[in-house]
Amino acid sequence: MPAVLFIFYFLILGFWLTRMRMVKGCGIEMTIVLGLFTIKVLASIAVGLVSHYILHDKTDYYGTNLYGIQEHQSLINTPKVFFTDIFSSNYAERGEFFGSRGSYWNDLRFNVIYKALAFTNILSQGNYFTNSLFFNFAGFIGLILLYKVFINVYPLKEGAVIVCCFLLPSTLYFGSGIHKDLIVLTALSVFCYASYFGLNHRFTIKKISFLFVSFLAILLVRNFIAVILLPCALTWFVAYKYRFSAIKSFATLLAAGILGTIALHSISEKVDPLQIIVNKQQAFFALGRANTDFVMDTLQPTIKSFVTQAPSALRHSFIAPYPTEFDNFYMNCFSTEIIIYWLLFLLMLITRSGGKSRNAFILFGAILTFLIFLFTGYITPAAGALVRYRSIYFPFLLVPILCEINWNKMQGKV
Repeated sequence: MPAVLFIFYFLILGFWLTRMRMVKGCGIEMTIVLGLFTIKVLASIAVGLVSHYILHDKTDYYGTNLYGIQEHQSLINTPKVFFTDIFSSNYAERGEFFGSRGSYWNDLRFNVIYKALAFTNILSQGNYFTNSLFFNFAGFIGLILLYKVFINVYPLKEGAVIVCCFLLPSTLYFGSGIHKDLIVLTALSVFCYASYFGLNHRFTIKKISFLFVSFLAILLVRNFIAVILLPCALTWFVAYKYRFSAIKSFATLLAAGILGTIALHSISEKVDPLQIIVNKQQAFFALGRANTDFVMDTLQPTIKSFVTQAPSALRHSFIAPYPTEFDNFYMNCFSTEIIIYWLLFLLMLITRSGGKSRNAFILFGAILTFLIFLFTGYITPAAGALVRYRSIYFPFLLVPILCEINWNKMQGKV
């Protein structure tokens, strides 16, 4: 029965895709759209099978689904509790907003997903793969919107943009599991779509609603991403609206961010960004050491400590894992992926004929990704977790890299 339901819903959702206005208007042939959707669904199945049969449920995917079943029972049997308990705390106090343990806010990012699963379970009867199908349908719509943004920036690069939005290996894999990564990637894609076309055309009620809901989703599921996203987006908006230099605008943002961090560090520990990051790292250390953990020094809430460990944080996020750094097949696969991306980046530098990109959206994506990678590199000792966290931001780096490689120059045509 679960397999029959899965196939039935897959066919229904595929048919719905071919009728949706925002999909039909993306410029991709419907046969390709359906093929890409099928690939994403197959990736979601792979996530479930690998998690269950190879990793023996050591990942959070099946656990998330089980909590969703519990919430479904609450929705059916005690609806009043279901709709109100998300506002109550299991702790004496709600805890710090950026807290990683023993905090209402930390639990909220999981509870939001569990509540959503309660509704999909009405149709799926609690089956993981069918729930994953519904989540990935929403995620695929988000990627369609992200594609529409990038194809507007690079209108003659359809193939490259399709590959980078839908087919990057780690983005496809980790962005297809029932987890926070899929939610954040979808919400970020919607946020970029509403922002880009709102700035380039006008902000309608629909686009403003998209902005609000997508930002709220990011804030609830991964609040530190929202804190990084907001100033980056505001800088993009100001640079575009007032025709400021995008490069100078984002350079000013980085300088202001450094000065603001120093100022808050000197005011109070409660608002100290350095202390918040240290607490995040300590929460990871408290989970215990794994076979694929990096050797990391303990951060101290001082400027010196963060400057000293910045190269290590950047290495972990942008380069690691090295080939054979860990005796682990999966880490070696992701090592190969990051090496290919760096080779493509070098190829772009060698072949491109223009100067630095001055497109405010492209710089927005690059700076946002850089800051998130730096933050993640500071707090995450686990290579597996770091690979998963960074995977959903690769499109913002790979689209401009792949689209700005001068393939004609490589073939001697220019």
